[in-house]
Amino acid sequence: MKINLTKNKKSSKKILVISHFYFPDARVGAKRFGNLVEGFAPYFKQVHIVSLKRKHIPSIDDSLIPHGEPHLAGMFPKYPLKKTSWFRRLLSRYWEKFFCISDPFSGWIPFATLKSLYVVFSKKIDVIIATGPPFSAMITGILVKMFTGKALILDYRDPWSNGNIKFPKPLGNQWNYLFEKIGNVLADRIVFCSQIMLDNYLEHFGQGRVESCHVLTNGYKDNKAAISGTSISLNKNKFNLLYAGNFYGGRSLSLIAAPLRKLKDQKILSEGNFKFSIFGNLQAKDKKIILDYQISDLFEISPPIAYDEVLNKMCMADSLFLPSGGDVPYAIPFKFFDYLKARKPIFAIAAENSSIDIIMREIACGVFCKTGDHEAIENSIISLVNKSIAPDFIGASNYTWSKITAAYIRLIESI
Repeated sequence: MKINLTKNKKSSKKILVISHFYFPDARVGAKRFGNLVEGFAPYFKQVHIVSLKRKHIPSIDDSLIPHGEPHLAGMFPKYPLKKTSWFRRLLSRYWEKFFCISDPFSGWIPFATLKSLYVVFSKKIDVIIATGPPFSAMITGILVKMFTGKALILDYRDPWSNGNIKFPKPLGNQWNYLFEKIGNVLADRIVFCSQIMLDNYLEHFGQGRVESCHVLTNGYKDNKAAISGTSISLNKNKFNLLYAGNFYGGRSLSLIAAPLRKLKDQKILSEGNFKFSIFGNLQAKDKKIILDYQISDLFEISPPIAYDEVLNKMCMADSLFLPSGGDVPYAIPFKFFDYLKARKPIFAIAAENSSIDIIMREIACGVFCKTGDHEAIENSIISLVNKSIAPDFIGASNYTWSKITAAYIRLIESI
């Protein structure tokens, strides 16, 4: 990944990133700094990462290569627990509801704090970046800032105390607001993944830090040679709509089930001309939606696959499905940036004036439908199947990881 900020030699700064998720962790939270650090590493003198020990990671994808110098910290109690017995189920439930302080990953805080302090002092770190969720990582960054006085950047991938989070009782809400307020005072810079998230933060905490707050979205790698099979169809002689990942929260098959059933009844869609390919684990409620609407013949469900293989599948599809719930209007799902890389029409269903709505007005990358507007959803499916939607992706180049990382580096250098 080339940054080309200047023709000068490397920056003399030494960076520490505190991120609970990091490559080869397959969870989506690992992807932001998994990609950013790849660009940081050639530019800064040293880039160190404090993250979770491999044995605690529930899902590993070894095609995701970690960059920089990782330092791995343990966690006790381990989370998530495999609920193989009544005792484990009970322990997990009480830990989540009453004892974890911030979030169920809080058992990582003491180990990560000690590891981070060791790295800061032994490597003479200049700038600390702490990213959440889980916000245990940001609490760790705040503690290290208090002990060392080093420059601190808080990097928000989701809202914290003003988000839709069920904190442990009885004082979880108050404790997390306090931690975040301390971070608001101590952080040298605060970064958000969307403008809506930044606006909500300032509304929550006031405009006092507005000049220190910045929006730096996620991005995509613009290296087309890394994806093969772009001329191969996922299902020959059928229109292929693809979704890779899990449905949760407001991201549900209920967003599209009724329009699919209506188009099937009208004989516009059939098993012979349409296939909705899903690579992921469906929850029982989504399986029930498919059965209740009697549209199982339009679906092909496959288990999750490695990230690099997912990218190839995206390029073999005709359109890429992007659901986003009304409960997360601030979010730009990481999947959106993968879709930009694949250069196939995006079919998005989300809340009006959400971050997805806003960014799709900026980039010519597909079609956006408001949640619940079944007529618009039906018409959009027809247009996609008829190939009358052919976006040119003008504006997408502003969201390459190279450009996002260069902007992040300039932010770090400004401290």
